Amino acid sequence: MTTLQISVTPQVGPLWQRRQIDISGAVPGSVVTVRAHTQRNGDEWTAQASFMADASGRIDLGTQVPVSGDYRCADAMGLFWSQCLADGRTGKSEPADVHTPIKTELIARAEPGTGYLDTPSTTAGAQEHRVTVEQWLLAADTQRTEVRSHGLVGTLFRPSGKGLSRPSS
Repeated sequence: MTTLQISVTPQVGPLWQRRQIDISGAVPGSVVTVRAHTQRNGDEWTAQASFMADASGRIDLGTQVPVSGDYRCADAMGLFWSQCLADGRTGKSEPADVHTPIKTELIARAEPGTGYLDTPSTTAGAQEHRVTVEQWLLAADTQRTEVRSHGLVGTLFRPSGKGLSRPSS
């Protein structure tokens, strides 16, 4: 018996870093729905997409186009960028605190009764697997300085270390 498994690489890292998301252990030819849930500023943001498993029961979200869902292209990050507020409201997707990582739970669920007819289902009912992806906005060693001077308002982010040096003229 195979077990549905969702794998995210890297599971923890900066927001800008692309992830590789794979699903294994699905019934060949079956439909697997993947849902993403993220809490931001007290609101729940969600997205979902359904995929068809290949002949070996695998799905690669980076190369496979969803058969239905909130986006229509092959993109492992689609479940992150296509999220909307759960109840259709509007709100800010930016976190209130850049020091707090964004945690997104991905839930892969095998749709019962789907799959190749000549492949016996090795599971009773639907299978489900969950994984939490942590994305941080600000590296621990980044310096953040609020700028409020002479009408200039902004935030300066500086990496640790010397940075780039200017060539001499």
